[in-house]
Amino acid sequence: MTYFLLTYDRAADQVEVAPFTDLKSAAAELERATLAKRPTDEVVLFYADSIDTLRRTHSRYFFTEREMIEATLAGLGA
Repeated sequence: MTYFLLTYDRAADQVEVAPFTDLKSAAAELERATLAKRPTDEVVLFYADSIDTLRRTHSRYFFTEREMIEATLAGLGA
């Protein structure tokens, strides 16, 4: 399992992902990123087996609203 620190810029709809193998390093970077964040940023830390899992479980950070709607409709057979 890996820790993933995401810094999501809501204004630009862009995400930066930093993977970490240990919690101590991830927590230190989370604290640093939280203190440095801009008002339009979201800084979150996740623990997952892969980035692909994170993309599925927290897709709003990786895909535009339109892409999510299209994927949902495709999954429904629409």
